[in-house]
Amino acid sequence: YDRIQNLPVLRAYGRGVTHGGTYNERNGGEFAGVAVGWVNWQLKGDSRARLLFVGPECGLCVNPHWVVRSKNLH
Repeated sequence: YDRIQNLPVLRAYGRGVTHGGTYNERNGGEFAGVAVGWVNWQLKGDSRARLLFVGPECGLCVNPHWVVRSKNLH
């Protein structure tokens, strides 16, 4: 993350969640919802899904279950 300079980058992980994430939970758990949100924003241009990732008050940023760092996201 720190070495990436001129590309959009997001680093997000769940507090207290192991390497497997929440994918073993029903419907993939919270991680699956985040993955679907990313796909909807990046591949489908969904402006509502964008709000999960962009800005200081982004959905993940204000969620106490997540640790988020991002830069160059627009």
